[in-house]
Amino acid sequence: MAQSVTISAPCNASSTAIPCTAAGSAFPSNNATIRGMAYQINAGPMNPIPVAIPNGGNWSFQLTPTDCPMVGILYQLTVYQGDSSGLIVTNVTQFTRSA
Repeated sequence: MAQSVTISAPCNASSTAIPCTAAGSAFPSNNATIRGMAYQINAGPMNPIPVAIPNGGNWSFQLTPTDCPMVGILYQLTVYQGDSSGLIVTNVTQFTRSA
């Protein structure tokens, strides 16, 4: 299986109330394990996502007003996943904070 990370929520181009659950899935490369995950809002700092799925599966965490402080603004969420093969993959979604 190819290494991958997906974002299922918030949906791309959606209007999203904060706080909300960000969620998706992540899978390592063949014969590898997930070593770390992180998320970034726009060009802000990278924040760790606790990894309890070394062999792959679903992930989630809460986006809070600290992450997305302004209503009516378009935000970009980038999720990073690195595995024991040394490879890193990313996925991106954009959403507008509605409340």
